[in-house]
Parts: sequence; C-alpha cells; structure tokens
Amino acid sequence: MITIILYLTVAFLELISEIFYIVPLHMITKPLLMIIMYFHVINNIHPSFNNEYRRLIKMSVIFSFFGDIFLMFVRFHDAFFMIGILFFLMLQLTYSYLYTFNEDRLMHKWKILLFLFLAGTAFYYFVINDIDEIAVAVGVYVMVLVCMMYCAIIRRKGESVLIGSILFLLSDSLIAINKFKYKIPYNGVWIMSLYIIAQYLIINGLLKI
Repeated sequence: MITIILYLTVAFLELISEIFYIVPLHMITKPLLMIIMYFHVINNIHPSFNNEYRRLIKMSVIFSFFGDIFLMFVRFHDAFFMIGILFFLMLQLTYSYLYTFNEDRLMHKWKILLFLFLAGTAFYYFVINDIDEIAVAVGVYVMVLVCMMYCAIIRRKGESVLIGSILFLLSDSLIAINKFKYKIPYNGVWIMSLYIIAQYLIINGLLKI
C-alpha cells in the first residue's frame, strides 16, 4: 500500500512537471516512478512464483527505468533516443514472454495477429518519412510492440495486463507521432499519463497469481 501511495504521489508530481515545464522536478520524478515500482514488485511478488518469473518481472522494471532515463535526454542527441528504444524493446520482449509464461492453453488468434501486423505497418509508414538508422530501429520496435499486444490478447489471466498493454501502445504511438510527424500540445502530459497507468496495470497484473 505504501509503494502504491508513493507511486501515485510521484506520478502526480511528474504530471505537474510536464504541465508547467518544471524540468528539475521532471528529472527527479520520472526516474523515481520505476524505482518505486521496483520496491513494489519486491514487496508484493508471490513466493509461489518460480525464480525465472520473479527475475523477469524485476528485469522489466529495470529496463523501464533505463529506458526512461535515456529518453529524458533525447533533446540533447538522437543517440539517446536509440538507446532508450533498445531498453524498451527489451522490455516489450520480456513482457511478451511474461504474458504467456506457464500458460498451458494459449488461444492462438491468427486473424488478430495479421490485423496487428497490418496496423503496425500502416502506422510505421504514417509516421516515418525518411529511411535512416532511427527509422529502422522504430520499425523493429513497432513489430515487437505488435508481438507484445498479441501476447496480451491471447493471455488468459486477467484484463489489467491487456488494458495496460493498450495504454502502453497508445503512449508509444504518441511519442512516435510527436517526434516524427507533428508536435502534440502538452504531449508529455498525455504520454506520461498513459505510461504511468499502463505500467501500474501491467506490473500489478503480472504480480497476481
């Protein structure tokens, strides 16, 4: 309960920093979100979970933390964007694996997978104008997002992971549109609002038995 209160408090301060462009506050609150979430995982992970599952949940929070850190410095150099994408790519691969971990009966839905692939491809060509190193990295990340969303859909346990994954997808979509297509007013507020809720729902969904 304490970690949830701390997470919500820091989330509120993070959104305040985005609304009023308080950069020093943003530099503190954004990294704090995943630090608090890491302790939340440690305090709430069930002892019946096997070691691999426990380790991967913790790793997902660590990937998120470093992804957040590097994306904070995108304004200084595009290299930070590439490194941030790499960490979030590892996060999405980890989530994809965790979503179907120990699922005895997966309901494979190939039409949904095809739809997600086509939607991801269409979105990629919508936001990307020129093919360069960043464009290639974004293309790979989009396909990994498609994989993550598919795994969330075929997962049989709970709805919070699916809802969180959809919100995560929307957050990442806004990042891409804002960076490559056109500037979204108060983009940081919308992106972080979706991201904060998404991470909360996904991680708490994965912590449930």
